[in-house]
Amino acid sequence: MALGLQRAGKRSEPDRFEREQGDFFERVRESYLQQARKHPQRYRVINAALPLTEVQAQIIQALAKLLA
Repeated sequence: MALGLQRAGKRSEPDRFEREQGDFFERVRESYLQQARKHPQRYRVINAALPLTEVQAQIIQALAKLLA
């Protein structure tokens, strides 16, 4: 979570969501992970802590499976 906020802060000024407290992001993250566990056919969890090229590769792979 902290890494994502740090990356977002480098792109532009923080918006309303980016100014939220850490517990807000933890609740949102846990909600998405819960949905991914319940409906793995509808959600893909991408490890965004990896280097950008690896994140992009995960996204491309997930999209390729979806579009196949």
